[in-house]
Amino acid sequence: MAKINKKLDKNGISLSLASLLMVSQSLLFPSASLAKVVTRAHGRCLLTTNNTRVFDGYCVIKHKQEQGDETVVVKLENDSKYRFSGPGLQALQVEAWDGIHNVSYKGESDRELFVWDVDGDKHRLSVKADTQHDPNISHDDSTDDALGVAVGAAVGALIGGLLSGGSSSNNSNFSSNNNVSSNPYTTQEYDAVTNFKCSLDKPTHDKSCPGGINRGNSGSASIRVMFPNRKERVYNFEKGNVTSPNGGDLTWGKDGDDWYIGVDNREVIIIPDAAVYGG
Repeated sequence: MAKINKKLDKNGISLSLASLLMVSQSLLFPSASLAKVVTRAHGRCLLTTNNTRVFDGYCVIKHKQEQGDETVVVKLENDSKYRFSGPGLQALQVEAWDGIHNVSYKGESDRELFVWDVDGDKHRLSVKADTQHDPNISHDDSTDDALGVAVGAAVGALIGGLLSGGSSSNNSNFSSNNNVSSNPYTTQEYDAVTNFKCSLDKPTHDKSCPGGINRGNSGSASIRVMFPNRKERVYNFEKGNVTSPNGGDLTWGKDGDDWYIGVDNREVIIIPDAAVYGG
């Protein structure tokens, strides 16, 4: 543990930040056998390198949750495959011939954009999802189920809403596991939007909370998050410290590149450095 700001020990909910980490890590890093595909979609992709078109055509998109990470795999019709993985949209990475590279993500009104550099060359992959399919489809399911559901240009159908952990076609305000079903924040209002591992009452971090990020100078940032009870909280990061203008007893600690934050031993959340500083 690189840094612990305050011991957490109220009403037996969490004995210390160390115990919080032990509980959360067991949930954040399940065995490979627990990897779950949460959506499959067919769409159209445009890949450019230094603004030169490399591919423009059909593609298949798969999103899965595996070992604590969100992974988006995009397979182009020419059999090229790109695997973007990380704890959230603003902390994605991709592997290229020369190693691992950070990926800049941007959600627009009708597409998802992934941008990364390899050896000085800028690669840009634009993804539009046209049809979403049940990720757990069976050979014996009805034809209607197998055909999938048209989602048009809805950004949430590809990644945005699904990274909140739900994959149901009957989403209301909450998904079946009490995650907020879609991100209420947009890139029109914020520098970036993503989802964070969070929970209420217990430090299990087994829910997904949408957030909007506004970044300032010298590593400062203000992040607004909506918890599963639809209560919003703002976290202000400045000079290696985090505070909240919403009140409450805020405690925090860092483990590697992750901020473990709790308020009143009730609202607990993990915010990676990549969300604060940009990936």
